Amino acid sequence: MRKLIALGILLLAATAVAKPGDWKKLGKTGTWKNTMHAVGDGGALYTIEKDGTFYVTDLTTGQYRKIGNPDYQNTLGLLAEKGTVITLEKDGSLYRINPTDGSWKPLGKPGEWGGTIAGVLLDGALYTIEKNGALYITDVDTGVWKQIGKPEFAKTGLITATGGRIYTIETSGTLYAVEKDGRWKAVGKPGDYKNTRHMMGLAGKVYTIESSGKLYVTDPATAKWVDLGDDYQTTAFFMASGNKLYTLGGDGSLYVIEPM
Repeated sequence: MRKLIALGILLLAATAVAKPGDWKKLGKTGTWKNTMHAVGDGGALYTIEKDGTFYVTDLTTGQYRKIGNPDYQNTLGLLAEKGTVITLEKDGSLYRINPTDGSWKPLGKPGEWGGTIAGVLLDGALYTIEKNGALYITDVDTGVWKQIGKPEFAKTGLITATGGRIYTIETSGTLYAVEKDGRWKAVGKPGDYKNTRHMMGLAGKVYTIESSGKLYVTDPATAKWVDLGDDYQTTAFFMASGNKLYTLGGDGSLYVIEPM
């Protein structure tokens, strides 16, 4: 009888399925406490530390390693998608990093992105928004860029991309879906996202973390959103990589989250 009970417990454990919003810690507490920039891509986490060092973390194990030299003390933003890793520097210059060895090369002319307030990679291209509200697309191989649509995005607060679209949350708290040609439309009611502090796109859905620590998922097709828990008050960075969500807490701890 005891053997049968033990076998039953093992079977239940083996067949347990993670629910949306479930999370677990990866690696050791505080490992990423010096992180200044973080982005996920293809099962990896890329981070830049306070001393300008570039690290790659294996998100299946939580193990990390330093790549290259500490060349990134002046990095303002870090973006990644499908193996393309981009940094925006404080002087407005753009660089592309080889994540295997840490080598980098400049894109375009020095300082050309000095007016950038937000950016995201989507389907192999870089989309950026300037202070004047203009949306630009940049070829990440050549650095050549051009304006798209009208300068209507000056109030962008947060930006992400998923399912072939860009999503922004304005300073008013309104969520917008932006097409690659600059056309846009509101998703949901004006001001619905006024308390949002972090946003990330994954598999066509938009995930947001509120100032209260609640995690929500929004289906842009219907504007309906679902509460996935309230365990995220200390989130400093919110990322997606592969088919999972990740957060870095203020204490430098890394967590993996089951998406919807």
